[in-house]
Amino acid sequence: MKTAKNIEPEDYVTRAVEIDGWIQDVADQASGEFTAAELKACLESGSYRGFFFIDDDVTLGIFICTKTDYAYGGCLSVVGAAGATNNGWAELTDIFNYIAKVAGCVRFEIRGRRGFLRALKPHGWDETYTVIGKDVF
Repeated sequence: MKTAKNIEPEDYVTRAVEIDGWIQDVADQASGEFTAAELKACLESGSYRGFFFIDDDVTLGIFICTKTDYAYGGCLSVVGAAGATNNGWAELTDIFNYIAKVAGCVRFEIRGRRGFLRALKPHGWDETYTVIGKDVF
């Protein structure tokens, strides 16, 4: 059974190497949006929350969330994930839904590559917006 567990302050001490590696992986996948140090600072300040992704008592990875307030209400934004969470996103939908409800949100979202949309659309996810970019020349 897949579940999530809040990463507690003591986990950052007792599992520092493992968590730091996952945080670095999240930063590496962020296309320069943030560094691992910035991500850790957001987790330490409480503006981001970290969760372990667990399957049958085995920790597979982490995901990191924040709450964003939009005009329509609160939205749980999944900032990133690392570890063996690949192909587990659909199963995480119920977990994200629960965390969002507890946080008083009316929606939850993931920012990621187009492949996430293809994988999650059959599970009720929709494309909210598209971000495109170009380097300055």
